[in-house]
Amino acid sequence: MSVGCARRWLALGVCAALLASACRRETFAVVTVEGPATDIDRFDVSYVNDYGDGSQNGAVTVPHAADQASITLPASFALRLDGARDGTLQVCVTEREGTPPDLAGCTSGPLRTGATLELTVTLVPPGCGNGVIDAGEQCDGADLGGLTCADSGCTGGTLACLSAPACSFDTSGCTGCATSCGDGVCNGLEDLCGCAIDCGSPVNDGQCNCGETCGGGTPDCSPCCGDGACDGGETSCTCAADCAAICGDGCCTGSETRCGCTTDCGSAVNDGVCNCGETCGAGVQDCSPCCGDGSCNGIETNATCAADCAPGCGDGTCDVPGGESKCNCTSDCGSPVNDGICDCGESCGAGVPDCSPCCGDNACDPGETDCAGSCPSDCVPACGDSCCSGSETCATCAGDCGACCGNGVCEAGETYCNCASDCLPTCGDGCCISPGENCGNCSADCGGCCGNGTCDAVENVCNCGADCTTTTCGDLCCGTGESSTSCPADCPVGCPNGTCDGTETKCTCPADCGSPLNDLLCNCGESCGPATPDCSPCCGDGMCSGGETNCTCAADCGSPFNDGICNCGETCSTGTPDCSPCCGDGTCNCVGCPTPGFENNQTCSTECNCGDGQCLWPETHCSCAVDCPTAQCGDGCCDPGENSFNCCDDCPNGCGDGCCQGGENSTTCCNDCGTVCGDGACNCGEDPCCSDCGNHCGNGSCDCGENSSTCSGDCPC
Repeated sequence: MSVGCARRWLALGVCAALLASACRRETFAVVTVEGPATDIDRFDVSYVNDYGDGSQNGAVTVPHAADQASITLPASFALRLDGARDGTLQVCVTEREGTPPDLAGCTSGPLRTGATLELTVTLVPPGCGNGVIDAGEQCDGADLGGLTCADSGCTGGTLACLSAPACSFDTSGCTGCATSCGDGVCNGLEDLCGCAIDCGSPVNDGQCNCGETCGGGTPDCSPCCGDGACDGGETSCTCAADCAAICGDGCCTGSETRCGCTTDCGSAVNDGVCNCGETCGAGVQDCSPCCGDGSCNGIETNATCAADCAPGCGDGTCDVPGGESKCNCTSDCGSPVNDGICDCGESCGAGVPDCSPCCGDNACDPGETDCAGSCPSDCVPACGDSCCSGSETCATCAGDCGACCGNGVCEAGETYCNCASDCLPTCGDGCCISPGENCGNCSADCGGCCGNGTCDAVENVCNCGADCTTTTCGDLCCGTGESSTSCPADCPVGCPNGTCDGTETKCTCPADCGSPLNDLLCNCGESCGPATPDCSPCCGDGMCSGGETNCTCAADCGSPFNDGICNCGETCSTGTPDCSPCCGDGTCNCVGCPTPGFENNQTCSTECNCGDGQCLWPETHCSCAVDCPTAQCGDGCCDPGENSFNCCDDCPNGCGDGCCQGGENSTTCCNDCGTVCGDGACNCGEDPCCSDCGNHCGNGSCDCGENSSTCSGDCPC
């Protein structure tokens, strides 16, 4: 039973009863994990067995079982603690889903050798106060990162952690300290978050730290997105929380849409969304597929849209709602062979590429091993596949089976730290064994005795300022005044070495020379873009500025197409709506013809001509009957039903037809043109008094109409 229990030392659902009965001589911890998540992928577990004069550390991963999609909380797992001793066991659990932030939690309890300790860990989101050291924190609750008062140069006492929002070390409980909070010197583990009296207040220090966040009257974090003021170059594009959306600011935010603000959001035409008044019809791509667009596609069938679709298998459309598929209608839906989908009766096996890679295809594919839960049918045991199987043993494959601790031989990889039954303690084995080893006789394992007043051989200003006050070239510490030039042994040339020297620049070594970001120089490979302010203003930075227009930079200022202005090189042609109506746009634009200013077959003969379906001036029934089917008097041709009596303009018949035309005048045809006194012809009943009939003043006869006043020569008194 103990062997079987040992193989299950890390498994979900291990019960305390099994541990108590089957593994009573071994030390276990049964950990129950609770939290807000319902299903997660795996745990990362770290533990510390602190028994006063040393510690045993470990880290494991708890995946879900092979037949489970995920771990359902609450869940339990067991830790077998080989070599554990009486003391305190701290266990930290981190949930890994692949996307931060991860849930995490820590707990601790008294551990007794040969007994089982039951603990409960509650997972909480990252942040100061969750009991787990997150980025930017020195400590969190009971999690001190393995540090003690000794790390602050003290001989005893208890190191603590300040509560939220600081999460920095509290050394007030440490004793025998060479340094302490309140001594006027900011050193050791002190910082301005935990010891403001020595290190200064974090308020208004220009650094956003010690729990300070953007907004809420925290000047150290401003300007920043979230402080309630649209400043520092912020726009609705970069900080919608502070800046209101404005049409034309270069980004589609807030309530802006393609329907109301094409400048920021782009045109609604061909955007793949049927909106902004668009309806289904030929030429409206955004609303397709739909019944009436002239194409049988989408979920349309002959039954649902006879206007677009012909019926039956073989109609060119895969009628999925009608039951067609690659399995029963390859002519419409295509062949299922080599389509990358394992379907239509296909199964895993040699010669079925759609189902590979898979367990059973007679090939040990990447990721498959002979381990249980993987694919032992395709793969043979191999050292390095992470499972001890086949003929493998700890002697032939320590990587899979582990070192053979307990065989009485201290083998490679074993030390007194991990296999006390086989190995004796030696200085340099990585664990400080007490009694026997200390900082005085084995600094390799126990470290130098920093704080004893003597600058020991392994100590220098960098690792023990309490004992060492001067820097000398060769002490492996690049101290004040030293550089790669004056002391290359301590300050080697290269990046990073703490000094911007030689040929180093911001571009080649930002760690030494500072970051090139936001230095107001467009360099070091920076290019125009919303996240590169050093290169602005420029086309592509998301802001229409610096003289840019939609002609010079459509990426920032929007497309000139369909903006209602004929510009940016647009000309009258088919498909250019901004320049219409015009001759050349493919349409005869005649409104109220004939009207000056609009097109007809004389002003735009390429688009307006006989046969275009419009009777446009100067077309008539005579010149273009196909466009002007109705005959009328005055159209220039003598149509059926017209004659010289009812339409002499179109059907002339000589003098006497009632129309004065064709060279006729009052002299040659007074019947059609009438009589005119003075035309030299006395005809058609002309007044005898007219001069055309011989009556005129001076002929010696006092004719009709003459008197002594009008013609005294012919009519004397």
